[in-house]
Amino acid sequence: MHNLIFKFSDYTVYSIAQLQSIVTDYRDSTTANETSDSKNAEERYFDILCKFVKNIRDENIVKSKIEGFDYESEADDRELEYSGLGYVISSSIMDINLTTGRVYTKKYIGVLEGIVILDDMTEYDVRVEIGSRFDDDSYQFLNYLISSSFFKGFNVYDKFTSRSVGGYRIESWLLVIAFKYQLEKAYKNGLFKEYRRFEYNDSKPHGSIDIVRHIKKNIPFNGKISYNREELTYNNEIMHLVLKAYETLKKRFPEPTFFLISKSSKAFEAICSIKEVIPNYKAMHVQTIISKSYKKIDHPYYGNYEPLRKTCLMILKNAGISLFDESSTKITGVVMNISKLWEIFLYNAVLKYISKDEKEMFNITCQYKIDLSVTDGKKELMSSALRPDFVIEHEGKKYVLDAKYKASWEHFVNNPDTGIEVVLTDYRQVTNYVYLIGAKWGGVIFPYRKNSARTERYFFVHKQNEHFCVLGLEVPPCYDNNWIESFQTSLKKLQETIKQQIERKM
Repeated sequence: MHNLIFKFSDYTVYSIAQLQSIVTDYRDSTTANETSDSKNAEERYFDILCKFVKNIRDENIVKSKIEGFDYESEADDRELEYSGLGYVISSSIMDINLTTGRVYTKKYIGVLEGIVILDDMTEYDVRVEIGSRFDDDSYQFLNYLISSSFFKGFNVYDKFTSRSVGGYRIESWLLVIAFKYQLEKAYKNGLFKEYRRFEYNDSKPHGSIDIVRHIKKNIPFNGKISYNREELTYNNEIMHLVLKAYETLKKRFPEPTFFLISKSSKAFEAICSIKEVIPNYKAMHVQTIISKSYKKIDHPYYGNYEPLRKTCLMILKNAGISLFDESSTKITGVVMNISKLWEIFLYNAVLKYISKDEKEMFNITCQYKIDLSVTDGKKELMSSALRPDFVIEHEGKKYVLDAKYKASWEHFVNNPDTGIEVVLTDYRQVTNYVYLIGAKWGGVIFPYRKNSARTERYFFVHKQNEHFCVLGLEVPPCYDNNWIESFQTSLKKLQETIKQQIERKM
């Protein structure tokens, strides 16, 4: 079996010709040239990727994403459809245009793995890694975002490596984060309960009599009867699976697990609650737990336990335990919405510091709720809500800022004369927020790589009124030897720019 790694970046477009340069071999990390005919190799890699994306769509892999990040509902993956540019295989992770041969990555970063079988029955063990478009193999930018967003007080930077066997890989951090947030979301519905079959042998039968077992144990008759009974209990395989996954995380990634699943977290509370109701969980062998945890959780009340079940299985798989047969085409992995990560990062690394200003009072609200309703003049027919990412209040005035990670704003800041068309939708969205809450002005904050001597701040002006502010956070190039210091300088500059913009008399 061939072992291939595809390494992509988010919000990036790839052609068929580029695939050969981003595919490496699992074992020796060399370029995976299978044939001297580069054209045939490119087409084969394209076919492999198409099969992989179809499997992503069929497995609905986006349900294994890190929960707690998406306020909006996700669109369902679609079948092969025709757009104005050609036929497209569409999934939540990436789209592939079969007509133009282009691959479009989206807002998810992470790692996905699975077996792909081509029409000629050739099998490939495929791994797809999607990182930030601002990174190389060192993952400096993504590491900084994760550190600042989730591991406050813990320096992740030196421990975060991309490929070292002894180091922590990108999926390691994502698995710890996924486990915490999925467990907390599932725990809101209480601990998982299901019916299990228990065997009894006593003088008070209450269930179906097990004749074979009764003959073996109670003949000659000793006053007892062997019987079986179905009971609704917390002592089930899913609860055992959660505890075993937690113990594995503590053993393999002690520092991030300790910092993220602290004693004050809801996840730790859930773990303690599970231990109370199943004190004998260590008695069950891990392979037995896994073999009994394959069944999908389809109970509507416990639906939030399904992504948690998948994540726990992946954690145990990474511990060296085989989950699937080699012939399985199931896609496993963990992905994160980097647009939502960007929003969390901005709050923790930029806006929190503004709100702590001792001289000025800045009140910052995340996911500010704007209530909307539809009426017929007599009664309310329906209601909804809009949620701008950040609303800043200062001296009785409001200001709206939205976090934008996608590449369109980066294109605009480097090409303002030609890039305005791709950002007008975001402009209209934010100006609607400004109008609805009576804010002074609105704006967006986005990351960008500076490739020309342009300012990091622009304004949209209407009737000489600067009502929309474009705020860019410059990301240093990967080859910068003082990357952290350079990026922290950019963060401080952005903090000061926002404060100055609010204090301006516009």
